Amino acid sequence: VYMFLRSDSGIENELKWDFDSREEKYLYLKNKKHVSLQGETVKSNGEKYIADFLFEHNIDYSYERNLTQAKDFLYRPDFTITYNDKKFVLEHWGIDEHDRTKSVPPYWSETWDQYHDTMIRKRNLFRWVNSKQKEKGLPSITLLETSIVDLRNGRAEFDKHLKKLLEANGIPCVKKDRAHLISSIQLNQT
Repeated sequence: VYMFLRSDSGIENELKWDFDSREEKYLYLKNKKHVSLQGETVKSNGEKYIADFLFEHNIDYSYERNLTQAKDFLYRPDFTITYNDKKFVLEHWGIDEHDRTKSVPPYWSETWDQYHDTMIRKRNLFRWVNSKQKEKGLPSITLLETSIVDLRNGRAEFDKHLKKLLEANGIPCVKKDRAHLISSIQLNQT
């Protein structure tokens, strides 16, 4: 049940959700922008789709966990996945690197060039992290990348792309059955 509080101006403001079942909560979260099925707030629809996919396929991950700090740059990749003692970083880029028009959404505070420079900086920092891993005799971390380009054909196609990417890197993607998904939803989340 969705409850509203109407202000004197006549504008309805969300007051709270009161879910009667986990199924109801699952459907709400599945369709809510920028909130994953685990109830975490993410920065984009692409990140939401990734978080939901990982949750639905029982793939353990951390969202924006600190990986390293180099000089003045704190590197917090979008997703960190650990599987079979291997570590993967999954970055979802918000631009098309090959866009000749260099367009960004109108609400962004940075330009295409600024965002692209950050992408390059993160990739370089990632290589640096792996060189330090090698020096210490530790296994390397695999960088996986998706972008808004992969979202052009909708969520179902994006899920297929993500499954192919993960499985190509040795991470099995077996979707939980619906009953297990529903039972995994916490009623006390967002």
